[in-house]
Amino acid sequence: MSLDSVLIKKSFEAVKPIANEVAGYFYDTLFSQFPESKTLFSNVEMEAQKKSLLASLVRVVDGLDNLEATGAYLRTMGARHAGYGVEVEHYAMLGKSLITTFRYFFKEKWNQNLEDQWIMAIGFIADEMIEGAKQKNILVAPSFAKEVKPLEIKQERVEAQDLSQLVRQLAKN
Repeated sequence: MSLDSVLIKKSFEAVKPIANEVAGYFYDTLFSQFPESKTLFSNVEMEAQKKSLLASLVRVVDGLDNLEATGAYLRTMGARHAGYGVEVEHYAMLGKSLITTFRYFFKEKWNQNLEDQWIMAIGFIADEMIEGAKQKNILVAPSFAKEVKPLEIKQERVEAQDLSQLVRQLAKN
């Protein structure tokens, strides 16, 4: 099965008018399903974070027709996020929370095909971001950290298909 960018874009249009509500629900879901994820956001102003999440999703969804350029953007973002302490397993948490959020807001429009497409898209996003972190290999903690420490990035590559399977398993729980 290949990624249906038209379906992803069309479904994402429904999110735009209620973007703030969707972002709020997403983070509520993330923090309730995965309380350990809260530590990644302890020094973050959440209203700004919600806007950043939405802006990134818009850029990625709009760029699904140009996977090379979108992949480069995601790899850069992945390297930056590794500096914040994001690790491979966090992408599955994010994926499950995003699927749960979309399922909630899309209601009767949500179906297996749409879920499969979003899981595939999330797998692509995660795979590219993980690759970006891996390419950096060692990153410095963000400037707001009290102490600057190198962060070692795990060397194993998680393929989009593998991550998609993990997201699918988590989404069904």
